[in-house]
Amino acid sequence: MSRLFVVFCMVSLAACPPAGQSNVDAGLPSPVLDAAAPDIGSAPRPPDAGFGGGIGARCQRDSDCDNPSHKCLIGNYPNTRHRCSKTCVRAESCYDYAEGAGITRDEVTCEVPSNRETTRLWCIQIPPPPPDAGPGADGGAAADGGAGADGGAEVDAGAGQAPGSRCDRDDQCRHQRCVRGVSGDSFCAATCASDDDCAEFRTNSGLDELHSACVEEDGERLCREVAAVPRPGWTARLEAGLFEVRARISLSDAHSLQVRDFYYDGRRHGQEVYIALSSGPINAQNAILVSVNLRCFAGQCLEGHPCEQTQGTCSDADFDLPLPIGLMYDQFDRASIVGMPQGVAWSEAEFRP
Repeated sequence: MSRLFVVFCMVSLAACPPAGQSNVDAGLPSPVLDAAAPDIGSAPRPPDAGFGGGIGARCQRDSDCDNPSHKCLIGNYPNTRHRCSKTCVRAESCYDYAEGAGITRDEVTCEVPSNRETTRLWCIQIPPPPPDAGPGADGGAAADGGAGADGGAEVDAGAGQAPGSRCDRDDQCRHQRCVRGVSGDSFCAATCASDDDCAEFRTNSGLDELHSACVEEDGERLCREVAAVPRPGWTARLEAGLFEVRARISLSDAHSLQVRDFYYDGRRHGQEVYIALSSGPINAQNAILVSVNLRCFAGQCLEGHPCEQTQGTCSDADFDLPLPIGLMYDQFDRASIVGMPQGVAWSEAEFRP
């Protein structure tokens, strides 16, 4: 009996934890704590901005190309793009360039690029070969070279005859001209009387109203691609800015500015204040001042101040300002109410259709 009691006591002591220690889950091993930094995988690539990558990919600069030996190059051809290029010895070595660009092998060549001073040859994109007009294309001339033969029905050249279609020569544009735009791309230009006639051209070319217009080309008015420069009818809407200045400024056919709903209390203390034009954001260097100083000193305004009769308090005033002689529309793209001589815009807006 005594031996049984001793065994029972030993079992009891083994089951009891030391003082101060819980007996919950005492028989399970403690979890091992991972003190290292969490593993989040490999470093993610920066977001793709839409340019750059492998051979043949679109790019804007050399650093857009993944391979340091590749350069962002373009040839002297319309309707082509800057692409990541490599050196070459013949067009056949540029087939991987074509594959990366998503173009055919007939649309690559091996030549000196136009945007790099070099004598080395690089893979360059070229326009696709002209479409095959099919049977009858050469039927307009007689066998003996005369011009009187009947060539039959005129061959349908396909979608290339539509205004705004891409082209590289006039005969791809039925009854139209192939005109190269400011971007270097060429489009089938249609005759027009005003910008309203260029809706189809705009749709087919993918251009907006800022970059397309009905302009004169060699004595003929044509819908074509243009730089986004202001034109008569465009308006800059200057929202309320410093000292609550605001205005709506439009270009008129009379080479002048139509200023409407102009507000400015010219009797306030401050800098000299003008209505100004500029190319890009206004500053003291590029400001083209087109008004008198709009600030009135001690209630005395300069002659020609639009609100002279109210001692400089302009509350939704309407007036016109002639543009300086020789100032062309491509020399500015926005209007400002600007404090000088610092050239700080109190309110500024771009001209829009």
